[in-house]
Amino acid sequence: MHAISVVIISKNEAPVIGKMLANLAGISNDLLVADTGSTDTTVEVAEQHGARVVHLPWQGFGKTKHQAALLAKYDWVLALDADEIPDDELLKSLETLDLSRINIVYEMRFKSFIGSREMKYGEWKPFYKRRLFNKQHTNWNEAVVHESIVKQPDTKFEKLDGAIKHFTSTSLLEYANKMNTYAWRMASKYYRQGERASWFKLYLYPTIVFWQTWLFKAGFLDGTMGFASARISAQYALLKYHFLREMRKGNLEAE
Repeated sequence: MHAISVVIISKNEAPVIGKMLANLAGISNDLLVADTGSTDTTVEVAEQHGARVVHLPWQGFGKTKHQAALLAKYDWVLALDADEIPDDELLKSLETLDLSRINIVYEMRFKSFIGSREMKYGEWKPFYKRRLFNKQHTNWNEAVVHESIVKQPDTKFEKLDGAIKHFTSTSLLEYANKMNTYAWRMASKYYRQGERASWFKLYLYPTIVFWQTWLFKAGFLDGTMGFASARISAQYALLKYHFLREMRKGNLEAE
């Protein structure tokens, strides 16, 4: 096995985390699950699959992931969510990877699913995320949401063959509820940055998001699921700025 730690942030992920950990058993002997307060059987399921579980307070995505990476056994950290599973091609890429250059941050292609349906267009077009890095060289930033790995002056990015399958939600309803939570978290981020909800952002921007996602990014090619997904994206854009406005008025508490 390579000297790679797999680090997963979790909270109430019992339905999915077992399958994800079983898929990674041959890649690393340090499967670290950083649990942030699960009330289901996430911890028990993770331990049954050989994971090392630590308990961390929730500090937003960036800070929590940063702290979890510091607890990894190895310097090389593969950061995954509990609903993300590397495909066979990516697993082979990881098995043969040269880890001698610590300034490389590796990018991985994502394939996203709602239920069993792969979403291929609109906001779901194949894209890459940076998920494998050496913690002696860099780590996550401290963003509450939309966190990223810090680019150092000598950081270089390389893409790996294969993909991560992201099972984002079991249904459109679950996906909509998840995006509502993200809208509140993003509004909290904007609130702390001193931003305000303009008339444009409140009333025109959500419509632009819908047409951009469904039409210009070809979301319509995903059929009715693409249409529903574009509407949820527009709802997310609407809610985050309305939440921000209510936070400014003192009617809603930020994260």
